[in-house]
Amino acid sequence: MPSQELYMKIGCSSLKLSRLSAVHALFGHKISLVLPFLSVFQKKDYDIYCGWGYGKQSLKAKKIADDLNKKFIYLEDGFIRSVFTSSISKEPLSLVADSVAPYYDYRHITDLEKLINHRCLSFEETEKALIAKEYFINHKLSKFCFKEYPQGKKIPVGFCDGAILIIDQVFGDLSLSYGGVTAQTPHLLFDYIKNNHPQSTIYLKLHPEVLSGKKKGCFDFLHSYPNVVCITDCDLSDLLIFKPQLFVLTSLAGFEAVLHGCKVNSFGLPWYSGYGITHDKHPQAPELSQRRGKSDILTIFYVAYLEYTQYVCPQTKTKSDYFSVVQFITRVIKHQKMMSGNLIAIGIRPWKRNDIYPWLKTPSNSISFLDKDTKIIKAIKKSPEHSKIICWSYKNKELLTKIQQQYPQVKIIRLEDGFIRSYGLGSDFIPPLSLCFDNNDLYFNAVTDNPSDLKSILKQPINHLCLERAERLQKMITQNHVTKYNTDIISAITVPNNKHIIFVPGQVTQDASLIYGKLPSHIQQDYDLLQQVKKDYPNSYILYKPHPDATSGNRKHGDQYHLCHQFYNQIEVDASVLSCIHVADMVATMTSQVGFDALIRGKKVIAYGSPFYRDFCHNAEKDNPNYPIKSASKTMHLIYSALIEYPIYHDGKSFIAPEEAVSIIIKRKNLVEKSYRYIIVQSKMFRFLYKIKKWVLWMLSNLSLKQK
Repeated sequence: MPSQELYMKIGCSSLKLSRLSAVHALFGHKISLVLPFLSVFQKKDYDIYCGWGYGKQSLKAKKIADDLNKKFIYLEDGFIRSVFTSSISKEPLSLVADSVAPYYDYRHITDLEKLINHRCLSFEETEKALIAKEYFINHKLSKFCFKEYPQGKKIPVGFCDGAILIIDQVFGDLSLSYGGVTAQTPHLLFDYIKNNHPQSTIYLKLHPEVLSGKKKGCFDFLHSYPNVVCITDCDLSDLLIFKPQLFVLTSLAGFEAVLHGCKVNSFGLPWYSGYGITHDKHPQAPELSQRRGKSDILTIFYVAYLEYTQYVCPQTKTKSDYFSVVQFITRVIKHQKMMSGNLIAIGIRPWKRNDIYPWLKTPSNSISFLDKDTKIIKAIKKSPEHSKIICWSYKNKELLTKIQQQYPQVKIIRLEDGFIRSYGLGSDFIPPLSLCFDNNDLYFNAVTDNPSDLKSILKQPINHLCLERAERLQKMITQNHVTKYNTDIISAITVPNNKHIIFVPGQVTQDASLIYGKLPSHIQQDYDLLQQVKKDYPNSYILYKPHPDATSGNRKHGDQYHLCHQFYNQIEVDASVLSCIHVADMVATMTSQVGFDALIRGKKVIAYGSPFYRDFCHNAEKDNPNYPIKSASKTMHLIYSALIEYPIYHDGKSFIAPEEAVSIIIKRKNLVEKSYRYIIVQSKMFRFLYKIKKWVLWMLSNLSLKQK
C-alpha cells in the first residue's frame, strides 16, 4: 500500500470488512461502513473505497467508487493467512491489496503481475528471498499452516516419488471462474491423466473445508472412482517430500509445490502460471505466457510473499513483516502439534489449571486434569496410542515410570515456567506469560542421556535475521531491567573501584537445577561454591547474595552456611540480583538462572555445574576452544534459542510473541511506579485477597474445565 494513501478516509460497504483488524492495520486506521442508500454528499467524503475480492458487497462499493470517480482497492487473504483454516482463525495474519483486480483474475494485468514482470532482484533481495524460501520449505508452511487430524497423519499406502496427485478446490471459488476454469475443466484434467498415466494410481488431496462437509469439491465425482485414493489425513507439505507430479486448477498449492521442486501441471490460469515455472495446459496459456513473459521461482516468491503480501502482527494488530509473522506461526504450530491428541495433565496444582488451560487447548484435542493414579491409568487405557501425559517438572516419578513400562507409546511432556515468566511470583498466584514444554527431559537436566528440546535447538544453525531479532529483544530486556519475575528493584551497591568484582548468587540446596545440574562432587552448596571461587580467584572481590527464599525462611540454607563468611568480601541480602549483576565484572554460579541473566547483559560467567548455557560461559573456553567466547553472535544465538524458539508465550487470551510478553511486563512495571498502583500490586493484604480470588475462581471453574 503506497505511503501517501495512509490516513486517507476509506470506505467499504461490508460490515464484516469494516470490523476486520487486519484491514485497519493495512491502512493504518479504521475504515468506515458506507451504505449504498446514503446521500452522494456523504459518499464524497471518502478518498478511497475497498472491498473483498469480487464479493457482492465489494461490487456495491466498486459501483459507488466508479460513480464518484474514486480509487478502489480489492482485498484478499494473503498467501500465508493463518495457523488454522478460516473457519477457525477468523482474523488473517496477512492480506493482499490490488488497485486493478483481485490477483486471481487473469483477464487483467494486476498489481502483482506488474511487480513480477521484468523484475530483477538485487543482491540483497536475492539473499533475503533465499532465506525466506528456505524457511518456508523447512517449516512446511502453507496458506493455512496447521491441520489437526484426530487419528494422526497418515501417508497413503503406495504414495512414492513421482506419484500422480490432484489438488482439489472448493466448488464455486471465485479464483476458479476468474482463473479460466469451467465446469468441464476438472473432467478434462482427469481425462488427461487417464490418457497419459493409464496404469498409475491417482491420489486426490481433498480441501479441508470439503473434508469438514461444509463445502463441495471440484473433484467430488472421483471419490468413488476405483483407481483414485482420496487423501483425508495428511498435510500437503508431507506429500511434497516425495516430489509428486501435481495436477491443479488454480490452487495456491501449485505454487507451493513448485517451491518444493515438484512438477506442476496447471489446467487453469492461476496467478503464477505463464512465467515458465509450471506446465500450463489451458487453451489460453500461450497467450497469457506471451503477456507475462519469463520469470524465475525466486523472483516470483519474493514479489508475491515479501512485497505484495502485507503482514499483520497477531498481537498489536499493526503492520508487520514476513519473518516476524512466519516465525510466530511456526512456533505456534510446533506447540499445537505437541498438544494434539488426548492430554492427561498430572501434578498440576489446582490454582494453576485455569491459567495453563489456554496453553493446552487446540481445536480438536481433549484435556483431563487428574490426580489419582487409578483415574490416570484408566484414562490412558481408553486410547494409549493417542494419549500424552503433561506433568509439571519431575513430579510423580514413580507413576510415570510405571506408565512408561506399561504403555511405552504414551508420550510424556514436561512443563516448567519460562525464563521471562511474569510481573510477580508464581507463589503469589501471578499467571505466567511463558511456559516451556519439553518432549524430553527439561532444560536444567544435565545428567540424562535424553537431551532437552532446548539443547537440540541450541545445536541448530540460525541465520543473521534471527540474530538481529535476538539483538532487538536483548535491548528491550536490558534497557527495561526485565528478569524472570521482575520483582527486582535497581539500587546502588558500594563496591571497591580498584577490584575485580565477582558476584556469587546463592542457590537453595534442594533446587532441581542443582539435583540435575551435573555438579562436581566437591561443589554441592553455597559454601562449596564460595570456597572454590576464592581458590580460583584469590585476588578478586567476592560479592555474595544468598537465595531470597533461604533468607526469607521459606527454604533452608546449606549445612555450612554459617561458615560462608570466610570466603566472601561482601554480602547483600536486600539488594536485588540485577543490582549485583550491574556492579560485577563476572558472575560465578553453580547452575542458577542468574548466570543466564548475566550473559544477556554482556557479563562474563563461570558455571561450575552444567546449566543449559554452560557452552556460552567463560569457562567453556576449556571445553570448546573453537567457539569464540567474545563473539556477540554467540550470545544472540543463546538468546534466540532460549527466549524465542524454546518457550511459548500466552497472555491468557491468545498466543503472543516474546517481544509482546516483554512489552506487557514493561507496562506493568511502569504502572507500579505510580503510588496508588504500588499499594494495589505490592501490598501483602491485596496479594492475599488476590490469592483468595484465584482459589474461588478455580473452584467455580473446575466443573466447567472437566466438561471441556
